[in-house]
Amino acid sequence: MHLILKKNKICFFSLMLLFVSIFTGLPPNDTALAAEYNCGVSYEDFMERQVVAGGQSVGILLQTEGASVVGYAPVESGGSSVSPGKEVGLKVGDFITAVNDRLVNTDDEIAEIIDQCGKSGEDVVLDVDRSGKHLKVNIEPLYSEETGTYRIGLYIRDNTAGVGTMTFYEPESGVFGALGHKIENLSDRTVAGNEIGTLLSADIQEIKKGTAGTPGEKVGFFAENGIEGTINANSHLGVFGTADGGITNNVYSAKIPIAKTEEVVRGPAKILTVLNGSKIGEYDIEIKKLMPLSEENGQGMIIQVTDKE
Repeated sequence: MHLILKKNKICFFSLMLLFVSIFTGLPPNDTALAAEYNCGVSYEDFMERQVVAGGQSVGILLQTEGASVVGYAPVESGGSSVSPGKEVGLKVGDFITAVNDRLVNTDDEIAEIIDQCGKSGEDVVLDVDRSGKHLKVNIEPLYSEETGTYRIGLYIRDNTAGVGTMTFYEPESGVFGALGHKIENLSDRTVAGNEIGTLLSADIQEIKKGTAGTPGEKVGFFAENGIEGTINANSHLGVFGTADGGITNNVYSAKIPIAKTEEVVRGPAKILTVLNGSKIGEYDIEIKKLMPLSEENGQGMIIQVTDKE
């Protein structure tokens, strides 16, 4: 999954939609993760409860351990303009996890270490995650006449923001599930009370249809005065946490039972999602194939969207 911030728009690639008939058909370990880490409820107890159906469009803002390279910022120094980071082969999308063997959490931390190294005449050694491959990269910082500090010519961002779809909300405990897959490059911290992100309302502006080799895109904005919550767990089947009350569903006003995995079958089904603004719609699909969730890739089925809208 890729979550990208473009100007004031927040774009979510690989659109995750809600399957009404099976939206809580998570295997026990993941449903238990939602319940136990957020409210101390056992799996058996949680499965006896009823939930508010998902489909709501939500904004997801997650803290990262490290920072992503999002662009190049050439350093003006000695009459030349160069990006040392680009020169040594760093790419947009690379994830910086440590600088000089020191774990970093913010772009400010990284900038401070780089400046200190430059003033001491030392190279900067970056630990970089590139699509799961670990790299060690040495860079000589350059003095920026513009900022008066040493820099390596990169734009970096220390959080991940995007738009996703809520899966369920359980009012008694406040537990929610959203997104439907893991957000990569984040720690698997799932300890009660350990907040790793924020959940917000979102309004959808447009849907960009996917093509062969290019995933579709849901474009929207963070909205105020709506859904608010904290994210405590980042699982291969989604993000989980607790939300404030008042979450409703305009399609299903009453709470509904949680479906078990074995109740999911091939054939016609419905999805809930937002195509414009914040109003949830119900749409036709066909479940073509079911796949056991034996691998931590979050892929449980193949579907075909049959609804003309």
